[in-house]
Amino acid sequence: MAAAAGAECRDALKLSGARFQPLPDIAKPSKKGCGIPHGVLLTRGPTGIVYSPPLQVDCSLALRLADIERVVQGEAEAHLSSPISRISTLGSYAC
Repeated sequence: MAAAAGAECRDALKLSGARFQPLPDIAKPSKKGCGIPHGVLLTRGPTGIVYSPPLQVDCSLALRLADIERVVQGEAEAHLSSPISRISTLGSYAC
């Protein structure tokens, strides 16, 4: 069941234009809270923003990044007169 939901999400993410690698599907985090159901390693978001290093997130969050990226791009255009091409991250997942 987890793999089916993960596959559907990843199909939608692929159609969004994002670039990613799927992570192994798990039904839920371990007893220690580790693991990402339907995880992906996202290198480029739906609007073309590159994440460096890549984001290790749940696929459903990766899909929602399109909305966040549009806000970021709007603010960048308004305040910097230029779009954002890369976001340097401090990491996205640790267990």
